[in-house]
Amino acid sequence: RMDCPAAERTNTQKRAKATGPKRYRRDLEPWMKAALLRWLETHRDKPYPSEKEKLNMSIKLGLSKKQVSIWFINMRRKMKLEGQEKREARESSKEEVKEEEKEDCEMTKSRTADFKNTCENEVKPQSDTKAKYDELIALMNQYCQC
Repeated sequence: RMDCPAAERTNTQKRAKATGPKRYRRDLEPWMKAALLRWLETHRDKPYPSEKEKLNMSIKLGLSKKQVSIWFINMRRKMKLEGQEKREARESSKEEVKEEEKEDCEMTKSRTADFKNTCENEVKPQSDTKAKYDELIALMNQYCQC
């Protein structure tokens, strides 16, 4: 089929010729990953190995310098994404807590208003009821800063 003119070739044949043989991806051995992760953990504040360090790692691990570079690029990207996810989780958690505090505050205000109405509607408020009311107002003001 390869001897037929280019006009008669199928798209599949054209793609096969253009891309060449299919390359298979090979995962790094666990001990290789462990060595690279160990370096990354010790240099977490600056996860950028120098060219000399990349070359040394590639020789020791039996990888190409390009493979080592790409591994570090991917790990930095992964670390950045994990950091963003953690930040977003913390922010949503803070928002949930604020919403719960707001609901608690509204509930406390409602209960205080009901209690106040009860005290005002009594014919002769007792002194202990007034004291409980004042105590509740003080607690509400202390707890709820809204």
